[in-house]
This record gives sequence, structure tokens and C-alpha cells, in this order.
Amino acid sequence: MIAKKLALSSTIILVFLTHQAFSQNTVDQLIDKYVDYVDAPREVAYAHLNKSVYVEGEMLGFQAYVFDKITKERSMMTSNLYCTITDNDGKVIKEKLVLMQNGIASNVFNIDSTFTKDEYTFKAFTNYMLNFDEQNHFEQKFKVIYADKEEEIKLSSNSAKIDLQLLPEGGHLITDVFNNVAVIAKNEKGEGIPNASVSIVNLNDELISEFKLNEFGIGKTIFKPMMGESYKLKLVTNEHIHQINISDIKPTGLALSLTEVQDKVIFKISTNENGLKTFGNRNFNLAIHNGGEINTVPFSLNNQHEAAIAFESTNLFTGVNIFTLFDENNNPILERLYFNYNGVLTGDVTPENVIKKSDSITVVLNIKDFKKETFNNISVSVLPGKTKSYNQHNNIFSSLYIQPYINGAIENGATYFKNRDQKTRYNLDLLLMSQGWSSYNWNNIFKGEPLLNHAFERGIDVVATVNNNNKGGTYMVYPLKNNNTEIFELKSNQAKFSQENLVPIEGESFKASLMKNKGKTGSPGLYVRFHPSNIPMFTKQTQILSANLQNQLNSNNIDIATQSWNNAVELDEIVLTGSRQFTRAERLNKKAVNSRVDVVSDRDRMTNIRLSVYLNRLGWFAEERSGNFTISNPRVNWGPDTPLVFLDDALLTDYTILSNMNLEVIDIIEYDLYGSGGGIRGNAGYIKIFTDPAVMLNSKTSANLLKQTFPLTFAKDQKFYTPVYKYYNTTFFEELGVIGWFDKVIPDDNGRVELKFPNTNTSEIKLFIEGVVNGQQLISSAKSMSLN
Repeated sequence: MIAKKLALSSTIILVFLTHQAFSQNTVDQLIDKYVDYVDAPREVAYAHLNKSVYVEGEMLGFQAYVFDKITKERSMMTSNLYCTITDNDGKVIKEKLVLMQNGIASNVFNIDSTFTKDEYTFKAFTNYMLNFDEQNHFEQKFKVIYADKEEEIKLSSNSAKIDLQLLPEGGHLITDVFNNVAVIAKNEKGEGIPNASVSIVNLNDELISEFKLNEFGIGKTIFKPMMGESYKLKLVTNEHIHQINISDIKPTGLALSLTEVQDKVIFKISTNENGLKTFGNRNFNLAIHNGGEINTVPFSLNNQHEAAIAFESTNLFTGVNIFTLFDENNNPILERLYFNYNGVLTGDVTPENVIKKSDSITVVLNIKDFKKETFNNISVSVLPGKTKSYNQHNNIFSSLYIQPYINGAIENGATYFKNRDQKTRYNLDLLLMSQGWSSYNWNNIFKGEPLLNHAFERGIDVVATVNNNNKGGTYMVYPLKNNNTEIFELKSNQAKFSQENLVPIEGESFKASLMKNKGKTGSPGLYVRFHPSNIPMFTKQTQILSANLQNQLNSNNIDIATQSWNNAVELDEIVLTGSRQFTRAERLNKKAVNSRVDVVSDRDRMTNIRLSVYLNRLGWFAEERSGNFTISNPRVNWGPDTPLVFLDDALLTDYTILSNMNLEVIDIIEYDLYGSGGGIRGNAGYIKIFTDPAVMLNSKTSANLLKQTFPLTFAKDQKFYTPVYKYYNTTFFEELGVIGWFDKVIPDDNGRVELKFPNTNTSEIKLFIEGVVNGQQLISSAKSMSLN
């Protein structure tokens, strides 16, 4: 990704603007430094958690996404996503490495006895994100409630401690000038104090301005402080009056105002008489950027002490635009963030049908304006209609479009994307006005491009070094569930080989052996290193809010059948009792289409039969001469008679590897002698050889197998188990219960989604839906549905 200088001059209307020369070298230097800093791509993570309040014994289900920060497309650069749960002291309680595929991943954490405190933090991040100061990772607090606590469950409590601040737009409060100022009031947890009355008064308690805060505890007014006067800011709640002195009023400086007027955004700078003496003959440069692209506009003040620049909103960047004012020496003076909704792609789902049975409910949803040839994947949390357990501050929109660009925390970020009416736009602009400087620190930008000490990670890399004097030789590395067998032939002057992008799953080990003549194996004598070998520490300090719950639960009787997942066993196969049980070979042959499957027995392995001999038994003609392995199909009467040969699903173009192989590591051989299942190139049939180093462990040659545990593996896909409750007609279940969690939900060709879950006789449910549909449209939706 390369930053661009965008030409907006044709869309700029100059109001009270006297243009003076601005050093082109200064502008070029600014742009060059910016381009160097943002040239490296950024990733942004988001995770949809099924709840924000859990009961001991439940599962925390999540679906995570990683996006390119600028294009807003799913990132394909990273396969490794680290997910951690920490307590409020930063101690890691649980952690997992999960595999990203197509930019998404999902898994679960068990809320078990290792959780002993009331609040924890879930984080999702990639190794590459550690290079940057911006908050590109995902972070969310959640609460845990315990069955052995008998007291009334208090989800949160209000505090009399209030943080009251007056924040001038752009950061400077100037005398004798009309200043736009934001006022923000928060409790000790960082939550806004909603709908409070605020006033500005002088020392004689004379009213200067009076207004109300919005539901997030933010408001704004116009304030013109007079030279020599002192002022106070007062906030009135139901219980108390809080007041602070308004300090740091400057006798000279620049005041900033950014306003929307119909389809235009007007950036205005003004000053007083003192300021005109200081700034009147100076040149300024306005930079507008979004972390990827940049535009600059030089200007100076006119005789009326001000300058205004109007932009067509359709020509600004989609999402956050960062307006920064520089002096002629490229010193940043003021900064203001503005959000442009134009271009934010939004999808939606509509409920179509509810199929109710005595033991189950099936809800059918439709993706709006569905395009089946595009990427579609959503996650859905199904909770009772009166739930109090789902209160995330960020959704997929705010995590991607706002949080990475600001330094503070967002309260109820999802609210800014439920609709785009005037009230929503006003409230979001209040939030951004109160943020001050963005997460893009210009001091860091002018230092040059950031050091990229943390690389993109795509699996686990392995370097194996021969740790004896016998360099050279042929080494076989045995397959993993997600990786094929590999053969490495080292020359006499070579002492190491490497593998990249391995995807070991929990419980899998690195296995290798030295291949000798006539299919024998020897001890490989390898020293093996793995990277990455541990989950990195995430040390960046960020502001994050607790789950915003203000109510007490009406019941302290936790009736969940705790840790029900401990007794759940997921079976690979169920064999029904009958007159006859099938052997493994018979079961595999019943599943095979147009082919046969031969299971190599332990008896055959013990006889040390060569692979060529064994294939001849199956009806092929195979032979080895001077290290060359040839194979043909004697049933072919015309055309090529050489079959396609696969080793662990990898098509072989050279059969030399087979000349060193006997049966000791071969599990099954699937083959087709008649060319009916091999496709255009498979006229002579095919042979698929599947190895399994586990079968070697029982053989007499297992001592020659190097087996080393991966220090870091990917988490297994784990099924989400819905808790079992003693009773479902309780206040506890209505407020904290779980009905279902569905991750990686893909609609059918008609855009329909079916969600089936147990019938709990609940009259109303809520579906909390997040995801990506129709390629690049984001979904964040809460749907209430009656089941009566």
C-alpha cells in the first residue's frame, strides 16, 4: 500500500482566504515523511464474542476477523491470530493460537475454575500489529459470575467520582474569539454520564452558556472567554453539583471550527487581534489524511483574522479524515477528526421464517441483495429477548472505522452505525471533536518509517540442522493434518533444511527420519528450531471500558448445570450394534467412489515389503532399477500407461522418492485401475498413498524416528456447547442465559441462513449478528423475534 497525494483543489472553495506562497520543499518533505510512515500496510482485528457477561461453566464463543486497514478488505497476509484472556492485573489466564483462513477464524474458551475474578479482557492480535502504535488490535472486557456466590449479583455500580473536562476544538481556548468547546463527563470507570445539565459561569456565578450532555456524556457549546475573566464549568446530576475551574485560556493563538453545511465540510481557523499580529503574515498548511492517503492545502489568514476552506464531503476519504494544521516549519499546531459516512458499505439480514417444533426452533434469515459469487460469512449469538448479557462497546464497524484512529475508548461504538440520521452523525462528530489528537503521532511520522521488527506470520517455520558429521543424505518429514510429506535431499556440503508455513494442530509433533538404501530408515540426528515458538506478549497499554451494565440481576440463583462441556465427548464415529460390524477397510471402501482402498496391516509392515512389491499385489506393474522407480497400468491398451501418483494428496512428478520407501509408515493406499476417477490426465488410473508416522511407533524401526513436540500449535476446532439449565422459566435464564452460538455461517445459493437451536419455550429471542456479506459489506445487527 502506497500513500498518495490527492488533488482536491477543484473541490475547494476559499472563503476569507488570502493565498500566499508556501514552500514547496516544506510540503514535499511533509508528504515524503508521511508516505514513508504509512507505506507499510496495517492490519485491524475485530472479534465477535457471543456475550459480555458469562457464568462459570459456560463457553466464550468468538469469531475473529482481520482486515486491511485502508481497503477494509479481509487481510490474507496473516494466518496466525493470537487470542488471550487476561485479568485486570495483566496476568494471562488463557491463550490460543488460532488459524486465520480467508481473513476469519473462530474458536471457544471454557469459562472454568481458572477464572476467579469478576472481570477479564479478551484480546485478538497478530504478530505484525506489534510494529505500530495505533490500536489496530481488538480488545474487550467481559464479566464472570460464579455459582458459589450467594449475594445479589451487581453487574456495575454508579460512582460519585466524576471526571469533568472542557476540551476546545483543536486543543486551544483563545480569548476574545468564539471557540467551539466540547464538554465530557465520565465516572471513574470511564463511562459517560448521560443527559446531565452543564453550564459555564463567571466568578460572579453569572451564566455564560447552558446546555445538556447526550446519552454518552458529551456535549458542546460556543464559548467566548474575555481577557482577564475567570470561569467555571458546572455539571448537575440528580445527586450532586460538580464544578471545575476553566484553565489554560490563552491570550493569543488559533481557534478551530469544523462544521457540516449540507454536503460540504468547512474547516475554519480564526484568531483575535493579538493573534493577527503573530499569525497574520505567516503561512500554514492543512493536511487531510486517513492513514493511507494524504492531501495538503496551503493558506494564510485574511484581514478579518480568519480563513475557511470548504470541501465536498463526497471527495473526502471514507471513514475518519484527520485534519492537521501545520506552520511553515511543519510543526503540527491543531488537529481535528471528522467521519465521512460516504462509501461505508453496509449489508443487512431480514428474518424470513420461524419453524417451531416441540424440541427445536429453526430461524430462517435472508441476506439482503445477496450475491452468491462473493464472500459471505456471519456469526450469530442467540439469546433470550430480555438478556442483559450482551453489551459490547465495539462492533465490526467501530472496530474497523473508528477505534484504530483514536487514542481513547469508544462507549457504545455500535450506536454510531445503527443508522445514519442527523442525530447519529452529530453524536459521532461530538465524540471525534472530544478526542483531540489522533493515533497517528506526527512526532513519530517525522522520525521516518517504523521499524518492522515483527513479521507477518503464516504458520510455523522449521529449521532442521544435522548435528553430526554425516552431512548430506535424504530426510523424510512426515505429514501433519494440514501439511504433506516432504523429502529433503541434502548434498555433502549441506547441513540444514527448512519448512515454512506448517500448520500443526494441538497434539501433533514434528517427525522425521533419515532414509537409507532399500527403504531402510536411520536416526536423523537433527537439531530442530521452530518459529514462532510462543505467543508474544502484548504490552501496549490501551484505554478500554467495562461492559456498560447498570442493573442488578433480580435473581441470585444460578441454575446452570455448570461445566456441562466437561461431560461432552465429541465422537468421530458411531457404530450401531447389529449382526455384523464392518472392518475399517470395508468402511473406507464403502465411502470410496470409483476406487478401492487398501489398508496396510501391521503384519505387512513387519515383513518389510518394498512398496513396489506391494503395488504389484494390487494389480500394478512397478519396479525399481538403480534408484529409479517406474510404475504402469497393465490394463491400458492405448495411450500413456503411467498412472497419477499422489503422496499425502501431493501429486508426484518424480517417483524417485518412492524408491526409498517401504510399508513401515504407509497407512492406506487408495487406487483406481480403470481410469474412471482420475480426470483428463488419469486415463491410466491413479494411486493415492497416505502415510501416518503414528503406525511406525509400534514397529521395530520406531527408534529411528525423530519426534519433537511443537512448542506452539494451532488450537483445535472446538464445538460450542450450549449450557444446560435446570429451569428455563426463570429471571436468571432470561437475563443471562444462552440459547445458541453460530460461527462461520455461510448462506446457501439463495442467500438463506437456517439456525436451529433447542426450544427453551422462550417467548422472545434476540439475534446479534456480525460479519461480512456480498464481498465487502459489513453487518452488525440486533434482531428481536417473537416465538409465540
